[in-house]
Amino acid sequence: MPAHRYSRYLHPLCLAALVVVIFVADTLTHYEVAMPVLYTVVILYAALVIRRGYLAGLALLCLALAVVSFFFTVRGNVPSGLINLGLSTAAIVITACLALKMLHARDIALRAQESLARVTTAQTLSGLTTSIVHELNQPLAAVTMSSQACARWLSLPAPDFARARMALTRIEEDAVRAAAILSRMRALTKGGTPEAKRFALGDAVRDVLRMMRSRLDQHGITHRFVEMHEPVLAHADPVQIQQIIGNLLANAIDAIRETKQADGLVEIRIWHEEDHACCRIEDNGAGIPPVLPFICSRHSGPASRTEQGSVLQSAATLSRPTRVRSG
Repeated sequence: MPAHRYSRYLHPLCLAALVVVIFVADTLTHYEVAMPVLYTVVILYAALVIRRGYLAGLALLCLALAVVSFFFTVRGNVPSGLINLGLSTAAIVITACLALKMLHARDIALRAQESLARVTTAQTLSGLTTSIVHELNQPLAAVTMSSQACARWLSLPAPDFARARMALTRIEEDAVRAAAILSRMRALTKGGTPEAKRFALGDAVRDVLRMMRSRLDQHGITHRFVEMHEPVLAHADPVQIQQIIGNLLANAIDAIRETKQADGLVEIRIWHEEDHACCRIEDNGAGIPPVLPFICSRHSGPASRTEQGSVLQSAATLSRPTRVRSG
């Protein structure tokens, strides 16, 4: 039996045992001992492990058991017992009300988080739509041209089967390319458990640049990618690294767009530094004051702008968990 099924039955059994112990102890002790107040412990524990709909019923059960125990108790001063019963009843009711309000607030917070997650995902997908169209246009256009060429070679009086096969091969390659683009986009948007592995940081940067090229061209922004002659290898989750680079590029585009300048420039530089693979993204947009630490520069989306300045840059260590060197 899985562990979560054990916990599913363990909590109700613990609650039942507590209720029984308190009821027996309350019945056997004197009226002067305010034992029913311990039912508040049961309610607080239940608020952590059961649904909100069951909590009110449990509170009513505790009140009923406190009253029943009062009539079964045979020792002590009855007026003192009535006072203790009233105080215990008030404590149980107040605790149950506070627990219900706490659970209600928690449900509201969870719904707000889910709503925010949906909005964030929608904004991310909206921002990537143009890039997806731009990325897919090339292989789809190539498929169309190759299919037309294949039909032309086959419609000749003496069909050229060799060239037709070449065209079909190109169609297959372009279809695989389009599928790879969709897979990469899906991986970038869905998240999931990080899977660290060794990869070429330059390839990850080039993939992101291809996806962001339409936005860069739309705003007339020039980009420059500077890398070492040998591959810069990193050990991390490549999809998460691409998400970070994509967010920083989006920040740079927004910062340059605010200045409305015609010579916008984004420079991406990767290099080795001791046993680390480093990536630096710099733009000539609004940026942030140089005296402040790195702060995101977006007005909207998953990250929002908080400060203004002159340069946006980030030097990120990507391979800290493992010593990785080029070669």
